[in-house]
Parts: sequence; structure tokens; C-alpha cells
Amino acid sequence: MKTGYSVGDCMTQDPLTIGPKKTISDCAKLMKDHKIGSIIVVENDKPIGIVTNQDLVFRVIAKGISFNTKIEKIMSNNVIQISPDLDIFEALDVMNKNVIRHISVAKEGKLVGYLTLKDILKIEPALFDLYMNKMAARLGGDNNLSPLYDNDGICSICGNYSKRLFNINGTDLCAICKNKIEEDKK
Repeated sequence: MKTGYSVGDCMTQDPLTIGPKKTISDCAKLMKDHKIGSIIVVENDKPIGIVTNQDLVFRVIAKGISFNTKIEKIMSNNVIQISPDLDIFEALDVMNKNVIRHISVAKEGKLVGYLTLKDILKIEPALFDLYMNKMAARLGGDNNLSPLYDNDGICSICGNYSKRLFNINGTDLCAICKNKIEEDKK
């Protein structure tokens, strides 16, 4: 299905970013001051990570991590990128399959924008029902929705989507949570 709207038509053109060496406190203040729910972590104009409100709750506050910790320690680093030329319906499909609500827009590896579910729904509200039905089916374990990767899914600890989950004692974990548990055991 084509909507006639490209990602470039509705993305944030100059998204707020932060460097990986900044602290969690710096990041949270920036997000609060600009009233945003996520921020792209960039290095040399290339998106290398993302920090969301959910990351701050699950990866920082719930675990008692110091607010002086560098962003690179808690960011989600499997950044999914799309082209500004992609139709918003296709962008929505990528977001749905990866269980995300924010996505980096890059051209030739360089960050050129940022797209959120809200941005898409402002332009094409009719896509909301389609998105919600697919998301509910995916989160409900509908096996008819083919995964993008063999072991993809939601991490049981942090709640983030991961391309590869590891089953540790019956619990599905992303690589970051798996490594943290292994480090804690040492």
C-alpha cells in the first residue's frame, strides 16, 4: 500500500541529538527541556544509538545506575534506519516489525531526520487502526506474523526489541541484558 507521503514529508528535519560521552543526567535534562520522549545518539553525524524514556526507567532508575554514567553504557545501540524516500506506510511496517515508535532517517549513513509514530499518524490517521491491530497481534504472539530475524523479539528484562534473543534459564534476553547478568555473576 502506498500513501503518497514519503518519510521526508513528515519527519523531523533537524532532530535533537546527543553524543555518547554525555551523561544520563545531561540526556534526561535535554529530553525534559525539549519535551521529547527519545533522543538519537550520534557520533560524526552518524546515528549510533537511541535513548528513550523507557530506557531511562528500565535501564537506569530501576537498576539504580548513576546519573553520571555515560549515555553509551545504557543506549540501545541496534539503531534501525530508513531512507527519507520510503513511503510512510513502509516506514510504519518497519516500525511495527521491530516494535518501535521512533526511527532514525539516514541518507548515505548520515542522520537527516527522525520519524515517530505520532509524525506518521498526524499525516495519515487512517493508518492508526492498522498499526494497532498488527502491534497487538505481534505482542500477543501471533505466529502468522513472520519475524525479521530467527530469534527476534522482546527482551524480558528491559522490554526492548532485539534482533537476537538469548534464552537464559527460560528467560529471553537481549545481548545487553545477557552481558550485564554475566558481568554481575563475576
